[in-house]
Amino acid sequence: MAADCLRARGSRVPAETSDTEPSRRSSREATEIEGVVDALAELSKYARMAIVTTAKRADFELVHEERHIKQFMECFVVRDDYLLAKPRPESYLIGANRFGAGKEEVLVIEDSARGLNSAVAAGIDGAGH
Repeated sequence: MAADCLRARGSRVPAETSDTEPSRRSSREATEIEGVVDALAELSKYARMAIVTTAKRADFELVHEERHIKQFMECFVVRDDYLLAKPRPESYLIGANRFGAGKEEVLVIEDSARGLNSAVAAGIDGAGH
């Protein structure tokens, strides 16, 4: 993002300075957590699920191209879909809307304090850290 900001201001940024390459590299190196697919398969029998992420669409697709969790999700909200990032509530409000669910019908499971704060700011119950 820093490189994009510099380019937008007319500054020349060397080609090797790329905000996307480190994230793409780390995305390829990320591993699927053992047991997650089985847990989501079981949960999907009883609950509708979605992913709300701060990852940009291209990075999200890269991370999940070799993983098997998207099949259990009804929809996805990625960083390209909203203006104000977590901990602002916008991402979860968009997610609930796409889901066709009221805030009282949604439970957010989060892996970050910032995301949990976002859910709380949206008036949605959450669990995580």
